[in-house]
Amino acid sequence: KKQSHRVTEALWVSISTLMKKSVMGSQIRRDPPVNMSVLEACFYVGISERKLRELIARGDIRYVRLGSRILIRRIDLDQFLERNLV
Repeated sequence: KKQSHRVTEALWVSISTLMKKSVMGSQIRRDPPVNMSVLEACFYVGISERKLRELIARGDIRYVRLGSRILIRRIDLDQFLERNLV
């Protein structure tokens, strides 16, 4: 029973996290901030965090580093999307 309780609790945590990300994603797309965290930028562009970090490392997307924090300007994301328009 204890193991079942742990699995149920872990499942609820996962569902809660997904719901928060879903709400955050729709809010970001509807009213995007001028400067975004990596996670916010992922929702805005519609790509995974891994892919965004790869694009940043390659120099494809400009960013601002404040200590250990990375901020990405909305204008830089929009310019990246325009440059890659097919």
